[in-house]
This record gives sequence, structure tokens and C-alpha cells, in this order.
Amino acid sequence: MKIKSSSPSAFRRSARFLALLMLVSTLSVQVSAPATLSVDASAANYQVALSWPTVAGATGYNVKRATSLTGTATTLAGNTTALTFTDATATAGTRYYYTVTALNG
Repeated sequence: MKIKSSSPSAFRRSARFLALLMLVSTLSVQVSAPATLSVDASAANYQVALSWPTVAGATGYNVKRATSLTGTATTLAGNTTALTFTDATATAGTRYYYTVTALNG
């Protein structure tokens, strides 16, 4: 890619953009999602226990929860290395949608 500019500051901004673009592209690593997600909900203590198998190449997992399939998900655990998570903030009578994402890097 050739950058033409009469201004040195425009060139520096373009160079920073390219460096950022290169950094982002090198950090985009794909790993598989966990094959299964087990859920055990207890109405007695308002807890939802999640567990999942190890994903090859994963360095951690994000656990998220939403109240609808298309709603905004809230991160409950970020970059955890555990293969289980207990959601102790669940409210009785509320339907939740959980997502576990494998991370690499």
C-alpha cells in the first residue's frame, strides 16, 4: 500500500492506522466453542452451575449471560481458566441465556 500525502502529520496518522490494523489482524485467533455446556439450576439457592469441556488451544473462557437471545450479554467471568462457573446472581423466575466463549491469547 502506498500512502501519498503532502503533510508529514498525515503520513504519521496513516502509519499509526496501519500499525493498529496489523496488530488487530495478528490478534484475531480463532478457537472452537466448547462442544457442550451443562447447566444445573437450583431454585432453592438461586444459583446456576455451568460446566463445559476443555477446548484444544484455549487459554481461557468468557462466561456471559443475557435475558434474551438477541439481548446484550453481561460478562460474568472474563478470561477464566476454570471449566465451571456458578452464577449466584440469578433471579428466580427469570429466563437466562448463557454463552461460554473459548479464548486464545
